[in-house]
Amino acid sequence: MTKMEDLIRIGIDAGFVTNVHAIGDKGVAPILDTYEKLMRQTGRTPEGFRVIHAQVIRQEDFPRFTNLHVIAEESKCKGFHVAAGFSLHRACRL
Repeated sequence: MTKMEDLIRIGIDAGFVTNVHAIGDKGVAPILDTYEKLMRQTGRTPEGFRVIHAQVIRQEDFPRFTNLHVIAEESKCKGFHVAAGFSLHRACRL
């Protein structure tokens, strides 16, 4: 995650709002951790930052999105559902 943190920091230092693609709770949670860490280090709130394809999110991460002002963006064509502990891909319907 160090490389990702470095890339996000470069974006923050340049004044950009970052958008990170992360699918699943094991992708989303570490990105939120990184945003929190960089917020503490830089003093900048990641307002407007996005986690793209954030379909499967741990229950405890929902308030973190709110507190960080980070947008959880779901891709309509890559919707995921959780049923009986399994993530099932739903086909995109155009």
